[in-house]
Amino acid sequence: MPQQNDDKPTIDSLASPKVHVPQDVQEYMVSQYAEFYENENNNTDVSLPSTLQGWNHVHRVLEKMKTAPNTTFSRVNIIRSTREQIMISLDQARAAWRTRNLEFASTDQQNDTEAENEEVMRARPYWLFSDCVVV
Repeated sequence: MPQQNDDKPTIDSLASPKVHVPQDVQEYMVSQYAEFYENENNNTDVSLPSTLQGWNHVHRVLEKMKTAPNTTFSRVNIIRSTREQIMISLDQARAAWRTRNLEFASTDQQNDTEAENEEVMRARPYWLFSDCVVV
């Protein structure tokens, strides 16, 4: 397990992320989806109750919330730093995190894939805004 550093945010595990939504919020979400499914069921021969379909839908939403986005856009405080400095810092932080968290033995094929991933995952400038980076 990675060593905790209280002055920096850290990611402990991407393997089993958790999403916590309070029960009353889940119930509200279910009620909203249940109304949708109730209206949809009137036009079809669906045998599941709309409330159960609502719970299933909320479960799928919560599962999707655990999926990391493919791309992250971040704004740079250009008063305190430059976009290039931030991109270098992001790449260094990501490399340090990978080094701490890699637990598998590399093979030549994995090394080739890792080299390709390194290039794809590098922080780069966002073409539309001069104060944004893409990771």
